[in-house]
Amino acid sequence: MKFRRYLPFLILILLFKSVAAVKVGVYIEPRLTDPYIACVEVEEGADGFETLSKLTNANFEIIEDQHILCSLDDDLSFICDPESDRSLRVHLQNNGEWYDEPITSYDAGNNCYDFSFNYFANFIYYSFTTHTFSNNHYCAKHGDVLGIVNEPKPTAKPKPPEFSLTPTFDQICQPLQIKDIDAFVDGDKKSGIDETGGEIKDVLPGSTVKLKIELKNIGLEEFDNEIEDILITGTLEDIKDGKDIDDSSKEFELDAGDDKKVNLEFKIPEYAEEDTYDLLLEVEGEDKNNFQYSSEVELELSVEREKHKLQIENFETRDVCLGSTTTIVINIRNIGSSDKDGVLEITNDKLLLSAKRVFELEGDYSLYTEEIPFFVPKKVKAGKYPLSLNIDYGGDTLGDITHLNVLNCDKKNTTVTKISDKKEEQLPTPSFQGFAASPPEKIESEPSLIFPVIIGIILVSSVIFFILLILVISKR
Repeated sequence: MKFRRYLPFLILILLFKSVAAVKVGVYIEPRLTDPYIACVEVEEGADGFETLSKLTNANFEIIEDQHILCSLDDDLSFICDPESDRSLRVHLQNNGEWYDEPITSYDAGNNCYDFSFNYFANFIYYSFTTHTFSNNHYCAKHGDVLGIVNEPKPTAKPKPPEFSLTPTFDQICQPLQIKDIDAFVDGDKKSGIDETGGEIKDVLPGSTVKLKIELKNIGLEEFDNEIEDILITGTLEDIKDGKDIDDSSKEFELDAGDDKKVNLEFKIPEYAEEDTYDLLLEVEGEDKNNFQYSSEVELELSVEREKHKLQIENFETRDVCLGSTTTIVINIRNIGSSDKDGVLEITNDKLLLSAKRVFELEGDYSLYTEEIPFFVPKKVKAGKYPLSLNIDYGGDTLGDITHLNVLNCDKKNTTVTKISDKKEEQLPTPSFQGFAASPPEKIESEPSLIFPVIIGIILVSSVIFFILLILVISKR
């Protein structure tokens, strides 16, 4: 894995002691309105007062040196209103169930409350005014779920809470979740990954990696928790010359309980180095209250280069006139990890073409380039001729075909097409693989213009002479 981008953060963690932010789910069952949920973010270890202060319309009073929740959405606690017959009590979820006892206090004492708290052993700290213990308080942990219920004022030991629902932390704070991931490399499904992560193996330079991601809104339908502007982004880090490759979905929305499958695709660079790269999937969206939801999954992608692998990058030629020379261009890339040598051969029986070349290539994506001149005799017919390229390297073979367009340029309005992105060159006509090149044909000169020019000069001079002669005679 690559840790370069995380190094500054690791250094900061070592130099400075920081407090992590945590999320706490809150389920509220008021007496006068419908139940609802909220997700609050506080510092880890925040007490009950700091945590519940994040709720809208939460009001507190200081009683016996601690904060007491007095009202929430117009529900009053009997502690703050002596005439009330109702009580606002805060319970903590334990293993998917509501714990029988409410939290001991909001912000009293120095100890953090846990489920092993013994009410009888700590009875000396009990307050009959606040109905809390003054030596322990709630301390926020990521993943906690607090439940606030408006229940009848207790007259004796509190009864177990009577919540109508028991939403989980994920349903409240992380309803937008990746439920499944399938990976395909060049069309073949790969094992070893799921919604929790894993490694995608057998990836080659030039491969196409596709991810099929199933996303679900696991929120409870009772709260009509529609999530909007959902976007899934995948980032393959540091794979293209030290830069990232990414892909993302179009934005969409999901109602509570609905799911959707999204495809992401990554084209691995042809010259990617052998390494294991981080592939980060990020999901984000928001609900109607503009609360932001996000989740992520970290995958690994292992790129391996084949030991023996060549690739034909270019095999082409330019159009040629009968009795002229063309050029055959070949580019071969070594995309394997080891050095290779081999033999290439270009053939066409009708053109009596048989050209061989021996080549050597190093294993660091080196490129072999060859430009072979070939004279096309006048005795062949105009038309398209297939040229076959065959490469033999260490027992492995590779082949390709291109077409040579031979033109009869003696006809009018005949044009010769050049190789794309290459300048037309004046090529010699050497002998080629034992076949002698025909000598250049003599070009017939155009009729000379010298004789008419001389005749014209003589005529003009004669006219001038006779005019001068007449003028001389007339003066006498």
